[in-house]
Amino acid sequence: MNDEVFDFEATLAEALAAIDVGPHCSCAEVTAEVLRRAIAMESPVLQFAAAGFGGGLAGSGSICGAFSAGIVAIGMVLGERERSEGCISETIAPVIQAYYDDWIDRHGSVLCSSLTGYASMRDENIRDEFFAGGGQERCTDNYIRFAVERTLQVVNARRE
Repeated sequence: MNDEVFDFEATLAEALAAIDVGPHCSCAEVTAEVLRRAIAMESPVLQFAAAGFGGGLAGSGSICGAFSAGIVAIGMVLGERERSEGCISETIAPVIQAYYDDWIDRHGSVLCSSLTGYASMRDENIRDEFFAGGGQERCTDNYIRFAVERTLQVVNARRE
């Protein structure tokens, strides 16, 4: 990310215009694409890496896709920037732990089912109900925004 002030709404609109061509893009994909644009990553590899987390890991209601996309982005950015050799989990563990703790402090859970109120997003009718009931807007306003902003804080702080 450059030194300009990050405009979440504008970047979100650009990301959605670019990727939201299906019936429903997942929170993981949207978060990844907003982050890819904010961090100025050339390749859509972040979106591919995060895509399976939509609806809480393959629609299961488990770990939130927006939360997971943030973790994937942190790992990718720090891995590219720091070029550590060998096992890097200990290198990034404090950063990921802080991200997790901040998420829990704000939202109370990392489980999609707890955050959305839906046990699973695997059934198309459930997904349709979620989207029709404003689920996408709640996820964007709460979870996607938080994941993007906190991830950018983490990767920018690690740069300094």
